[in-house]
Amino acid sequence: AMDMPIRRAFWIYVGIMLIIGLLLSVFAMCLSQLTRNSIAVIAIMMGLWLISMLTLPYSWRLISQASSYLPVTFLGSWVFSDYRTIHLFGHLFPILQAAPVIYLVLSVLMGWVTKRSYGKYQVTK
Repeated sequence: AMDMPIRRAFWIYVGIMLIIGLLLSVFAMCLSQLTRNSIAVIAIMMGLWLISMLTLPYSWRLISQASSYLPVTFLGSWVFSDYRTIHLFGHLFPILQAAPVIYLVLSVLMGWVTKRSYGKYQVTK
């Protein structure tokens, strides 16, 4: 386990929950704007939720690590004991440091795509 006081772990966990909430909200808005179908959005989000329930063995390194970055599976107590790293910008980062940054970048990108799609849709109507 990581050497940190419970207070710090709690605030890290709360911050990650807020970032995941932002990511899932922007993801739903982006899907809604791109598909223009509420049933498709619900189906895709429920499909991702169901996929996140699968427990993959560590021997499937790449697939197992990618599934551990799914927002729904990320919020578990095991996040503080997962020592697999990701290589970004020439440095190795643990999942606890890399995932929130990746989620924020994805949120910004999906927000930008949603804004562009919404602008084009409103102009054409």
